[in-house]
Amino acid sequence: MQVMPLSAGKESDMESEQNKRMTKDAIIQELIALLNQSQQKEAANSVYEMAALIDGMEQKLDLVTEELLSVRKQLERMEQEKANKSLKAVLKKSVDSLEQQCHKMKEQLFEIKEEVREKASEIVAEVKKMPLQNILNVLPQAADVVITEGNLPDVKIRADKADDKWTLNIDGTIDGLKGSLINYPVTKGSGKFSADTEALKFAGLNLEVAGQTVIIDGNVYYAEKPEAKQTYALTVNAPSFVIEALSPGLGLKDAVTALGKVKGTIDKPEAEGTFGLDKLAYDPLYITALSGKFLYKDGKLNIGDAIGNVYAGQVNVNGQIDTKTKDFKLEVQGIDLDSSVVTETQVDGPLSFKMLAIGTADAGSATGAGSFRIEEGKYMMLPFRSIKGSITRQQGKFAFSNIKIATAVGSFDTNIIVKDNGKLGFDLDKGFLAAQLGEK
Repeated sequence: MQVMPLSAGKESDMESEQNKRMTKDAIIQELIALLNQSQQKEAANSVYEMAALIDGMEQKLDLVTEELLSVRKQLERMEQEKANKSLKAVLKKSVDSLEQQCHKMKEQLFEIKEEVREKASEIVAEVKKMPLQNILNVLPQAADVVITEGNLPDVKIRADKADDKWTLNIDGTIDGLKGSLINYPVTKGSGKFSADTEALKFAGLNLEVAGQTVIIDGNVYYAEKPEAKQTYALTVNAPSFVIEALSPGLGLKDAVTALGKVKGTIDKPEAEGTFGLDKLAYDPLYITALSGKFLYKDGKLNIGDAIGNVYAGQVNVNGQIDTKTKDFKLEVQGIDLDSSVVTETQVDGPLSFKMLAIGTADAGSATGAGSFRIEEGKYMMLPFRSIKGSITRQQGKFAFSNIKIATAVGSFDTNIIVKDNGKLGFDLDKGFLAAQLGEK
């Protein structure tokens, strides 16, 4: 059987691959670097020693190959010198056998190198794209916070042993985060995290919640006892959160700035804080400098002590949004508004109102009902004791009914018309005018 020289055929391609020493291989070096970054020095050394061993075996096979080539040349000279034929045959047979074995060993070594390279690539890829759930397995899923996707592209893991006890410390970044937060969809998220024996810590965790930016910092502390629960200690910042993202039925496109803290256990979190916005269009009301407090608990977002300015008076808002169903109920109260601004000087007097607004997750579902009253004022310079009536709001528009105007000489009916510019106009009964003029 004739054996091809080791430098011929496909062996040349294999040899070019083999000439790339394992200790110099890019993926091996990357794996060693990742292990060193994660403080896994022993594992990094083991990988390097394995690569060096393969390199050493490869170098020895190269030396054997060179020796066999030298023996072949000597056999060629023996043939020219007419040496003993039986001796030449024995030597040739031995060289052929050794060459075959060397060929097989090089093929096996090549396969080993490829397998090591493939495994190293898998490990590096796995570390770079480690599923976030692997890190968060210490935290049970809860209805308020659910993580469905997420990667850890950069992770450093350090294991330390003290007093016969191992501790694990992790640092890294998060990206591709998806899930839900208090029943609102999280479509993307990224930031930094770390974990030690006490807590999982977040820094600048930037989430897109219901299409709005929410930034989270702080810790989730592990339970100290098996029967205890993990606890939150987080700060939450929403720099510009569009109101209708809380429930499409609200129909309010202005954005609030909110800042709060999350506490409580992982299965019963609570969040409280403050919010504010420069302006809020609630036709025909234009509220400015509105600020208040919020409290999230048991799936409900409560709004309280919200106070703003409107038409030289004050407006108060209190209520609740169900984060699961997106149903809402809000109480809106206006105190001492300047009615001359609302009616373009037609009526003068302090205006107050109360209204309950309710709605669902459906856009345009919001409705409102309540009452209003104007005390001790004047209509076109004619005095009245009060004007009161009912108010409703539907499809973003106010309507007025059952309006009565009380005077010193009796009570009269009137209508209120909402003008194109959003201002209110009174269509007072002629009897009121005649009575007032007659009295005067």
